[in-house]
Amino acid sequence: MKKLKAKILENKKIGPDYFLMDLDSEYIVSHYRPGQFIHVRIEGNGSRPFLRRPFSIHSITGGDSFQILYKAIGSGTKILSHYKKGKNLDILGPLGNGFEVDPEKNSLLVAGGMGVAPLFSLAQCIKKTKSQVLTFSFLGARSKNNVLLESEFRRLGIKVLVCTEDGTCGKKGLVTQLLQEFLEQNPSFKKTSVIFGCGPNLMLKTLIKLAKNLNMDCQVSVEEIFACGVGACLGCAVNTRHGYKLACKDGPVFRGDDIIL
Repeated sequence: MKKLKAKILENKKIGPDYFLMDLDSEYIVSHYRPGQFIHVRIEGNGSRPFLRRPFSIHSITGGDSFQILYKAIGSGTKILSHYKKGKNLDILGPLGNGFEVDPEKNSLLVAGGMGVAPLFSLAQCIKKTKSQVLTFSFLGARSKNNVLLESEFRRLGIKVLVCTEDGTCGKKGLVTQLLQEFLEQNPSFKKTSVIFGCGPNLMLKTLIKLAKNLNMDCQVSVEEIFACGVGACLGCAVNTRHGYKLACKDGPVFRGDDIIL
């Protein structure tokens, strides 16, 4: 972990309130693991939000640049959405523990809403390190306008399945149901795959239960509010079978059979 200045290369809107920001940092690109995050200080309107904001390292775009994917819904992210190319961001990173990839197993990436953010850099990593196994991405969202990165996953050569709660895109239903149906139709994947998930806690709870029932390996990235980002404030405690751990320091990625949601 290091305190850095990262220059904004681009900050573009990609959907309703959704933004992709390109940042330049050789240190982040050379030291990160998929699933880790950066902590950003946001300034604006003569004031400074008290807490830094955490953002998953979403993708590596080439050279020394990387991206964060965010939704402008709060005061800090709305300020961030107006930042222009050339501005330097005060960041800490890379922080936390990331995903562990087994090069001998298929990968099933399960994203609920903005949970897609850390899974894309994982997909990039998998495609670089694995050649003889399959990767599937399951994207769940409330509606068509909230489905993110479908074409980007496909360009990586990853098979994509989509569902929405209102049925406006892909199958109607929840992404955990989509995964369960896939495994019922392709039972061989139960023994040859690892599940990677990120999304709301209710979704992760269902995902962990499904993996346990099928005796499958599962890793999940939890969504918590990180105040300090380095394990000092104890504000992001996660209940595990080995006692309470901190999402920012011990996670945000945990083994599914370890955490209690």
